[in-house]
Parts: sequence; structure tokens; C-alpha cells
Amino acid sequence: MSVMLNYVEGYARTRKKVMLNFYETAYGSLQESIYIFYLAVRLNYIKIEEYNQLFGFKEEIGKMLWSTLKGLREDSN
Repeated sequence: MSVMLNYVEGYARTRKKVMLNFYETAYGSLQESIYIFYLAVRLNYIKIEEYNQLFGFKEEIGKMLWSTLKGLREDSN
């Protein structure tokens, strides 16, 4: 949830550096989420197969978000 909310808030900003900050926060939240998934496995809330699927989604989203960040950084220079 945090990833998407930060992304949406960043998208709503008009200044590129502010937008970039929100996108970077969204990327950080995405990276944090993998630990939450890991903890869920350790506590037996989810199965390892579900973790692996979530990790795959995290990787896909991460690539898209990183691409957006890269483009915005290049645009800001």
C-alpha cells in the first residue's frame, strides 16, 4: 500500500525533485516489503510458494519503478 500511495503522491507533484523524492520513497518501501514477506513465511502466515510469487511481483514492480526513477533523474539534469 505504501509503495502505491507514495507513487501516486509523487505523480501529483509538479516539481521534478519533489516527484523524484516520492518515487524514491516508494522504491524504498518496495524493498522493505520483501522483509515483511520473509517474516510472514517465518511466522507461517504464508507458504514459501506465496513468498516466491510475491518476490517475483516485487521484482517486476521494482524494474518499472527504477526505470521511472532513472528517466526522471536524467530529465532533472
